Amino acid sequence: MLQEIEIVDTPGLNDPIVSRGEATKKFLGECDVVFLLSYTGQFLTQEDISFMRYTLPNEGIRNVIIVGSKFDSGILDNNRVKNLRTACNESKRVYDGQARENIQKCLNVDASNEVLKRIKESLPPSYISALLFSCAKKKEQEIPYSKQEANIIEQLKRHFSDFTDDKDTLLSLSGI
Repeated sequence: MLQEIEIVDTPGLNDPIVSRGEATKKFLGECDVVFLLSYTGQFLTQEDISFMRYTLPNEGIRNVIIVGSKFDSGILDNNRVKNLRTACNESKRVYDGQARENIQKCLNVDASNEVLKRIKESLPPSYISALLFSCAKKKEQEIPYSKQEANIIEQLKRHFSDFTDDKDTLLSLSGI
């Protein structure tokens, strides 16, 4: 299914070196799909969406896929519940609502913007944790965690009584 697909990791649209940001913007017009990564700790703020609205080209891009990164941190930010599944579901609900609300605010100002329409059509976002994916792979290969990974695992154990540090749980939580 992935034959004849090219994946390009661009420097980003807000690269401090202006020429790279411009080259990225020009290149995006030739892409079929754009994956927009947004850290769940500050997930899809209205400023992020406005930035995309003015930066992504209106032509060329057929699909936009929104990905909430560092979902492990987002789950840990949920201090109200002690059940992991409930915390995951509640966190996703909050982030989904935040994304919908902020995209709609921008659409209220610029209802004909094709980029915003494609972003709205891509909802709900996907949520991932590369750190937990790495932990799952290390667990499978019996490799010790890094300090950062061990710290997150310990926080998850302390915060959620039903969290288990096994490969399947970590892989499921990673979203990858």
